[in-house]
Amino acid sequence: MGADERDLIKSFEKEKSIRENLIEKDSATKNRSDKFEKISLSKFYITPKTISVILILLSFLGLFYYLYKKMDTFVATPELIVLSPESDDITESSQVVVRGKTDRGNEVFVNDRPVMVDEDGFFSEKITLKNGVNIINIKSVNRFKKETIKTVSVEARYAQKEDEKNFKQAENNENSSNENTENNQSDERKNDAESKK
Repeated sequence: MGADERDLIKSFEKEKSIRENLIEKDSATKNRSDKFEKISLSKFYITPKTISVILILLSFLGLFYYLYKKMDTFVATPELIVLSPESDDITESSQVVVRGKTDRGNEVFVNDRPVMVDEDGFFSEKITLKNGVNIINIKSVNRFKKETIKTVSVEARYAQKEDEKNFKQAENNENSSNENTENNQSDERKNDAESKK
């Protein structure tokens, strides 16, 4: 070949050191790039196709959320809050006003009689009570025929009070008639005594 061995060995050593330097630099760069890759985002490109896929997914999520909320109102029973009277109330009146609130658009029945519900869902109905314990059933029915029923018991003691008034009046009348009778008798005795004189 005609080449000197020493020149070939020098060339080999030179190339070997260059290669080692390149490998060291490559590994140092790789170590630095590993640190940056952990922080950096993956290769994600925003394209019209990506935007349309995201919009379609958001539309489906919105649709499912809407259906879930509508299904909840379809399956759920209506809300019914009785504001007055409270259960186990005692009243001295012969009537009580039932007040409450329900969902808008629902029908309300108090003791199976329909009651008017205003735009905000409030209702009010006057009920005549009998003496003693009265059970009042309040029912709210939504448009899907789901119902909520609440029962309130009210004790009316009005008849006892009226009976006591009547009894006192009768006693007063009796006492006054007794006094009148006694006065009349004493007047008659006086008149008899005067006429005998």
